[in-house]
Amino acid sequence: MATAPSTPRTSSSGSEPPRRRRPAPRCPSPRRWCCWRRGWPRRRDRPEPPAATAAADALRRVARRTIYLPAWIGRDLMEALTVKTCLRDSTLDLTGFSSEIVSRRIAATAVLIAMSLFLPASRARAQFIIAHRGASHDAPENTLAAFNLAWEQGADGIEGDFYLTSDGKIICCHDKDTERTAGVKRVIKETTFDELRALDVGLWKDPKYRGERMPTLDEVIATVPDGKMFFIELKTGPEIVDSLIAALRSSPLNLEQIVIICFNAETIAQCERQWPELRTHWLTGYKENKQTGKLEPTRPTVEKTLQRIKCDGLGSNAHPEHVDQAFLDQLCKSGWCEFHVWTVDDADVARFYQNLGAWSITTNRPGWLREQLWPQQAPAAAK
Repeated sequence: MATAPSTPRTSSSGSEPPRRRRPAPRCPSPRRWCCWRRGWPRRRDRPEPPAATAAADALRRVARRTIYLPAWIGRDLMEALTVKTCLRDSTLDLTGFSSEIVSRRIAATAVLIAMSLFLPASRARAQFIIAHRGASHDAPENTLAAFNLAWEQGADGIEGDFYLTSDGKIICCHDKDTERTAGVKRVIKETTFDELRALDVGLWKDPKYRGERMPTLDEVIATVPDGKMFFIELKTGPEIVDSLIAALRSSPLNLEQIVIICFNAETIAQCERQWPELRTHWLTGYKENKQTGKLEPTRPTVEKTLQRIKCDGLGSNAHPEHVDQAFLDQLCKSGWCEFHVWTVDDADVARFYQNLGAWSITTNRPGWLREQLWPQQAPAAAK
């Protein structure tokens, strides 16, 4: 049945209503948030206004990239404006702004500038200290003894390596076989959990660690205190993702405590597809190409990989001549401000990346490194 043509709506004065504003352009960055936000919801579906992005970039330049703030300021932020930084034990709450009094862009810019001017520099330079395979300088790596010692030494987080056993259990081990740590060669993916569990992986380090066993993912999770972080390095391909996500969903950890890291880009991409709220970092090392004399992967290659797999950040080995201020500036400009560096047991190298604004620094000696960077924060167990 034919319908009568609709007539345009008019206002009470008889004129046509004003046209709607055109939507704001979308930011080219694949990340809707470019920085660590503790306790903030993840909102990938919102655009990133260029003005707010420019303000955040200006702040990072003023603060020498040592303060991490969300570049996107949402429309509902002004109702109860709370800007949280990644600084240890530091939260700055700013309230009282109203969209009726001041525009969102002006308020957001003012907040960022104020934080850059008044936030104490000593706290602005704080990074997360992550214990590499636990406190592995003092205890056997990837064991409960090493992880518990890391917490005693004041680590902000721990990093552990995980494989899938032949019977589908997630177990903690760095190498693809057990020869180095157990003295008996068993390939992890070809061995059952019970067989691996029977091996002693503590005796090689020190007789006092005799009887240490390979822990499961759940056992390592159980050691993580409230407010601390857990970097889970996946040593396999995407086949581990289903078991990983099932374990994490049933764990007591908050999403803010978990970071998934992996050298396998497809594994990271699979994590992003199956659980987009997970924080993921792609890992890469750098090797010299003997023909060209240049380090690979190149910076453009790294950026293309991050763009393709849509992860949250980059983890890189400590390579100061390649991973420098220009490199990190370019990464942050492209939307990846979460930069994780490993493995740093040298105080000068740690200070170098501290000054660059690395998000976290991984070390075998968490207590010692904290004492070198912030002597007043070093716990008694580390001294």
